[in-house]
Amino acid sequence: MSENPNEQNEVIETEATPQKEVEKTVIMEAIPESENPLVGMTADEKNWCMFCHASALFQFFGIPMFLGPLIIWLVKKDEMAIVDKHGKEALNFQLSFTIYFIICSIVIVIGWLAAIPLGICWLIFTIIGSVKASNGELYHYPMTIRFLK
Repeated sequence: MSENPNEQNEVIETEATPQKEVEKTVIMEAIPESENPLVGMTADEKNWCMFCHASALFQFFGIPMFLGPLIIWLVKKDEMAIVDKHGKEALNFQLSFTIYFIICSIVIVIGWLAAIPLGICWLIFTIIGSVKASNGELYHYPMTIRFLK
């Protein structure tokens, strides 16, 4: 037993810490903040990253879905490294889904049946990517062909 009661409480609290929290802490400490591009993003960087993803929604106004992410990526990739990563991810996803929609339209009967869930997936994933980028997270889209690396 220790004479100082505070020391004993600290040991008890440390022992009561769940294993998962300890592992998360260790993992977070293993990545220096200077090497993590997502730490310390400015509001401007977060906004441009979000625009990379959300600009695909201009498809609803007749603009091809890949054109918005392409323009933002080309304009901002050299200026902001994180926009380069988000832009490539968004552009790869939009190009992949453009190909999928073209394939669906070629195979008319099966294509029309596949186009509806494909469109729903496209909309959901585009919104998720926009929200993640707005929160400063890099989102890797599922079902994506990696044209740009």
